[in-house]
Amino acid sequence: MEVWNEPAVLFEKSTMFTKSRFCKIYKVTSENPSGYLPHSHDYMQIWYITRGCCEHWVEGQKHLMARGDIFIVPPKVEHQVVRLEDAEIISCEFSFDHFFPPKENSAYQQVHEAALNLSFAWLFLKDADDIHSQFSLRPETGERVNTLMNAMLVEYENGNYCVAGGDFNKDLLGNSAEIFGVAGGENDTWAQPIPEGTIPAGLSLVAPFDPEHPVATCRTANEPYDVTTSFRVTVDGFLVSDNVEVLGADVVDADYRYSDHNPIYMDFILKSE
Repeated sequence: MEVWNEPAVLFEKSTMFTKSRFCKIYKVTSENPSGYLPHSHDYMQIWYITRGCCEHWVEGQKHLMARGDIFIVPPKVEHQVVRLEDAEIISCEFSFDHFFPPKENSAYQQVHEAALNLSFAWLFLKDADDIHSQFSLRPETGERVNTLMNAMLVEYENGNYCVAGGDFNKDLLGNSAEIFGVAGGENDTWAQPIPEGTIPAGLSLVAPFDPEHPVATCRTANEPYDVTTSFRVTVDGFLVSDNVEVLGADVVDADYRYSDHNPIYMDFILKSE
């Protein structure tokens, strides 16, 4: 098969992402090839080689890929995959803009640019001297990536539910200082509201809150807790997929007895198809 003799095709997430609005996960094999035509896409792509080998051409340069290798291709980069030999590849494709929309003069823009230039990847590589789209992972990292990619493929194909909880390090209520009555000092401005458009389509943010008994999930830890002066903010919450019905979410008022965070909980129902 000749390479780079045909004009590159642009694949767009609006037509390629059919099961989810922001990602696509699938398996490529020698019998079921993909990416053999010169192309680019308006989303990120990660391919992990679980078996066999292939040739990956990126912007006219050939890379020989074998089991345990991974390649990451940012949006608008022309490439193609040819000569799959007994190959099996797990592909994860996603729209980075859904998670970190590009905005000028913001931390989101910095993360967005770092992801596109692949500078973060040196932490995981055998040889960090040459950063490009093909990576040979350290053995321990390769094992974790293999487990993760296969688990993601299973969950994606099964159309399973998503319920994730944690510390988002953002003011989930948007105006915690006003709600809890303590404005805080100059060092208490770290928890800003989540920018509009950050949460991707298909997911919803749930901030635990009872307006009749408002309790914050977190307090500043640079001084002993004082209900009259300690800055408090709700940074802990949940992300749920559209097939999860949330009945309610609230904060357990433990008065920060054991930590600078209070526990949170959520009641929900998994919707049937």
